[in-house]
Amino acid sequence: MFNGIVARLLVAVRLASKMEAGESKPMSSPSSQTTIRAPRWYRTLYVGSFVAWVVLASILLFVGQLALSLMFWVLAVATLPVAVACSIKRLEYRGNKLVLVRLAGRVECPVHDVASMRLTNVGNGMSFFVLLKQDGTLIDARGGWRAAELMDLANRLKIPVVQARRIGFGTQEPLAQRSASNLATGKGKAAFIGGLRTLGFNVSWPFAGLTLTDEGFTLRFIGLVHLRGDWAYIENAQRVVGGLLRSPGVRLVLADGRRVVFWSSQPDAVLNALRSRGVQITDPDGPPPKVWLST
Repeated sequence: MFNGIVARLLVAVRLASKMEAGESKPMSSPSSQTTIRAPRWYRTLYVGSFVAWVVLASILLFVGQLALSLMFWVLAVATLPVAVACSIKRLEYRGNKLVLVRLAGRVECPVHDVASMRLTNVGNGMSFFVLLKQDGTLIDARGGWRAAELMDLANRLKIPVVQARRIGFGTQEPLAQRSASNLATGKGKAAFIGGLRTLGFNVSWPFAGLTLTDEGFTLRFIGLVHLRGDWAYIENAQRVVGGLLRSPGVRLVLADGRRVVFWSSQPDAVLNALRSRGVQITDPDGPPPKVWLST
């Protein structure tokens, strides 16, 4: 009888040892399977905005306000890609791989191929981020991420984190690299995020981006190139304000006669960047001109 009790105790000890070994095994991994998504409030903001624009456009269409209805339909169309993208986009860690799921498809990268994670804080705990691979290529995940979650994942996976400065739809090189680039190529690269008014439609922040390089400028709408040219293509630039809400902006007058307005909360920075690249700045006498339905 005594031998039977001892045998049972030995079996219990062995089972407990196996259970402890099994429980401790996952802890040796740098991180368990993890999924990072845009915050719920961020997704709700854009999805809710899309629904609101559609409802308002439908109501205005029903009561016969065709012009106002069309404006809200344009806003709904502009908001839809962002709403869908932020609902789909996520970063997964599984099987020793980082998987970025986005509207354009999936991008997989083994953790050992990641040289660094470049974060760009944009306030409110949010950030843009870019993965720099060992071969020098970039995986740009854009914005809409919690900086704390990205930092935590990078620390657990032993991925170096580089803090970068924001330049619009993406990130800019660290200060040392940027200074060297400016000495070699001139003014270097600068970019701004804002809104856009052109013939036919108007969009507000953050659906437009203006990028300036030594070669010329690029104006984007929802990440897609809307207008691109060299510096000779811009006749002049001028500070303007919105007619209704007095939103600050910069009007670009192009060589072919077209005009576009780039809405920006920092028009002085935009004008200074354009002036430093040889663009003529037209300073009005008195208050800036108001922009209503045209450019």
